[in-house]
Amino acid sequence: MGYAGLAGIIWSIIYVTPEMSFPGPWAAVPVLSTALVIGAGIKGNQPYLYPLTNRVSNYIGNISYSLYLWHFPVIILMGSVVPQENLTASIVAVLGMVALSIASYHFIEDPIRKSSWLDPSTRPQRKKRPVRIDQSSKQAAMGVLVTVAALVVILAMTRTAATEQSLSVQRAPASISDQDGAAPETQPDTAAGRLSAEIEAASASTSWPELAPSLDELSFVPEWTVDKCMNVTDANVSQCIYGDLAATKTAVVIGDSVAISWMPGLRESLGKQGWKIQLLTKEQCPAIELRVERSDKKAGFADECIAHQQWSMMKIAEIKPDMVIVSSALNTRDRLVGAPKKDEALSLWSEATTRTLTKVGGVTDAKIVLMSVAATGKNLLECATKVSEPSDCAVAADDMDRYVSTVNAEKTASEGVEGTHFVSTVPWFCGSVSCPAFSGTTPIFADPQHITPEFSTKLAPVLSDAILGPAED
Repeated sequence: MGYAGLAGIIWSIIYVTPEMSFPGPWAAVPVLSTALVIGAGIKGNQPYLYPLTNRVSNYIGNISYSLYLWHFPVIILMGSVVPQENLTASIVAVLGMVALSIASYHFIEDPIRKSSWLDPSTRPQRKKRPVRIDQSSKQAAMGVLVTVAALVVILAMTRTAATEQSLSVQRAPASISDQDGAAPETQPDTAAGRLSAEIEAASASTSWPELAPSLDELSFVPEWTVDKCMNVTDANVSQCIYGDLAATKTAVVIGDSVAISWMPGLRESLGKQGWKIQLLTKEQCPAIELRVERSDKKAGFADECIAHQQWSMMKIAEIKPDMVIVSSALNTRDRLVGAPKKDEALSLWSEATTRTLTKVGGVTDAKIVLMSVAATGKNLLECATKVSEPSDCAVAADDMDRYVSTVNAEKTASEGVEGTHFVSTVPWFCGSVSCPAFSGTTPIFADPQHITPEFSTKLAPVLSDAILGPAED
C-alpha cells in the first residue's frame, strides 16, 4: 500500500498538468495515493518503507504543518519582490519556507504543544523557573540563522547580477537590428524615428517611469471589451464599423485578437483621414488559413475557424474594400493542429500566408497590408514590482529571435503576392538592447500578447505613415 501510494504521488507530480481540470477527476489520484500512504502506516512500525520511515522523512513530517502554513505567504511575498520564472527566486523561496517552518516548529508549535500551560492538572504545581533551551532547539536556531544569512546573500547577488545585466548593452540579433536598415540613433525626425528613439531609451532604462495608465488600469481595446466586436458574424457585422462612416474608402481588418488590438491606432489614423474600417475578426482564429486549436482545446475549433475565414472572404468580395489589413498573433504557430516542429511550422505559416493573400487578391483589387505584432510581452502585473527593473519585464533575445523568424516568413510570403504591402513592426517594439515593456511612459502590453489601447493610439502616426505613406509637407 505504501509503495503504491508513493508511486501514485510521483505519477501525479509528473503527469497532472495545468491543462487538466483540477480539482476534478484527476484530483483523485494524489488524494487516494496519499490515503494509501497513510493507511500503510497506521499499524505500527513498517520495516520495508524506508523512503517514508527514515529520519529525514520523519523530520519533514514533523514540520509539515508549518510548511503548509508558510509556503503560500512566502510565494506571495517573493512574487512581489522578484519577478516570476526566476530559478534563483524559486530556490530562495523554498529555502525561506524551510527556514521559517523550522523556526516556527521549534520555537512556537512544539513548545506550545508540550506546554504545561495547556494542561489544567498542572496549574497548581507551576513555579517560575528559568527558561532552558535544549540542544536540538539550539541547533535548529543555528540552522535558521545560517539559512537566513544565505538567503540575504543570494538575494543581494541576484539583485546585483540583475543590475549589471541591465546596465550591460547586449546587442539584439541581426535579424532585428537590421530589419529596417538605419540604427535608431540615425533615424530621421519622423513618427517612426521618434518612436524608435523612445523604444531605444526604454530598452536601456534601469528605472521605471511613472506609467500611464498605471498597472491597475491596464485594459484591452474597447472594440473588444466594450463593443463586443472580437467575434464578428452576420449578426453583428454592421455594428463593428469604425472611423468615418460616411467615407467612400473602406478598410477591412481580418485576423484574431491581435488584429483587433490595432483598432485604436487605426481609428486615429485611417479613421480621421477619410476611411471607414470594418472588423471581420475572430478570437484565436488567425487571418491566414491554418488549422489551429484554441488554447483551451475546445473541440471543433479548427473547423470553426476555417469556416470563419471562408465567411470573411465572402464578406470581402461583397464589400469590395479599398484596403484589407491582415494581422495574426505570431504565437498562433504554437497552436497548429498536429504540433509540427519549428521548421515545418514556419513552412506551413509561409505557405498559408501566400495562400490567404492570393485569395484576398482574387476577390478584390484592394491594397493588402500585412502586419503582425512582432514581439510578445510579459505580464506586467507579475514582473513589475517595487524593486524590479525594466529589464525584468523586457523580452529576452531568444524570444525575439523566435518571433522575428515568423515575421521573416510572412515577409517572404508577401513578396510573392502582387498588391501586398508588408509592414515590419519590429522597430515599433524592439530596441537594440531588448523589446521593452513601455515606450515613454506608455505600457506596451496589457498581457503577454495584446497591446494596450494607449500604445495602439500612440502608434497612430506611425501606422498612418506605414500604411498610407508619409504625409506631404
